[in-house]
Amino acid sequence: MFATAAVLGLVVGDDIDALIVRDSLPTGVLERGDVIYVSLTPGSPTLGTLGASAASVIEVYPAAAPVVIFTPFALGLLAGDDVDGLTAIDPGGEPCTQCEPNDHWIDACPGGMDLIGAHGAVVKIDFILDCMPDATFLLEPCGGLLIERSEPNLTMGHVIETEIVSMCLSGGGITLRAGQGQGGIVMPSLGTIIEQPTDSNVADSIFEVFFEIDLGDGMKLYNHDPLIMGSEITCIPPRAIFVSSDCIALYDDPVGGVHMANVVSAKHMVNLPLPDLHATVSGSEPNGTFVEFGTGNLPAIPADFFGPGSDPFTGQIELDGFPFDPLAFGDADTIIQRSYEPVSPSLGEPNAGTVEIEIIELSLISIQPITVTYNGGQDPEEWFVDVRLSDTPSPPGELT
Repeated sequence: MFATAAVLGLVVGDDIDALIVRDSLPTGVLERGDVIYVSLTPGSPTLGTLGASAASVIEVYPAAAPVVIFTPFALGLLAGDDVDGLTAIDPGGEPCTQCEPNDHWIDACPGGMDLIGAHGAVVKIDFILDCMPDATFLLEPCGGLLIERSEPNLTMGHVIETEIVSMCLSGGGITLRAGQGQGGIVMPSLGTIIEQPTDSNVADSIFEVFFEIDLGDGMKLYNHDPLIMGSEITCIPPRAIFVSSDCIALYDDPVGGVHMANVVSAKHMVNLPLPDLHATVSGSEPNGTFVEFGTGNLPAIPADFFGPGSDPFTGQIELDGFPFDPLAFGDADTIIQRSYEPVSPSLGEPNAGTVEIEIIELSLISIQPITVTYNGGQDPEEWFVDVRLSDTPSPPGELT
């Protein structure tokens, strides 16, 4: 049996008369990356619970509970109609299955829809309105990521127009949704894929995302200004990390309301494994973590860095992890993203592989303050060192 009614959130009396299954791996087992859409016959109890009809398309996996993805209106149907077959969506969410890497690949990419089950996000939220993160959330899919894309527009210069039709991510007690009509969202999340002028094999994919964050207990937050998420891609569907580092205000109403919080940064991982949480080995331990300025590959911190007249700084700084959120992530201070799984269980034991890895979040602090002097060794000051990732992407590492 592939999936029981209970696993799909369905109840006694529900009757499926239309079905799409995206089995991401040829295992015949329901697992991460799979997506299931259904339509139910009239009279099915879940239709009443959702306020839906037999003309609605409902996601039952990986959604935490059944959720309407397409209303009858979105499909050009009436509420009294009955969808008894689903073949319109090509469930081609695997990387590069729709538009393959090539020179000017955008020009040959047909319009369509991409249903992606494997996606996740890291979102940082500020609740005291200073644009500094107060909480970090690692989100997993509570629904598939559904993207609609146009035919290429060659008159605009190798461009594809896109829209997030639906997206659901949850974790840490919050649920984030995007897509016009999802939850209380009133604005569409539109995007473009534009070929880079200096490299016709690479494109910039950018979305202006409007979303709802459900904090529970009836508290929901909305952005009035779009969250700009972007990534370089080389095919469709992509394997990519979409990034935003803008501070975007969140309100308790989708069109008005009170400013309650800010999104400080967001990373959306598409067609990638879930990230790994790590705790840094303290610099006070053997083989611990440190940084040394003025020797090796790192020059001294230059004069005037700490203020007018400050001297160059050389020396070793021992570092320790500063956990993101001890209640949610324990002692984790580093989040690492893998490009693939390094080994395949289907190949049996033993087997090995090498994959690219990237640090996508980092939170370190010096164990002891450093001493900074001014004007040739005068006026010493103590400074604690806080280590975060730069906005400039680092080259990837490797995991074998």
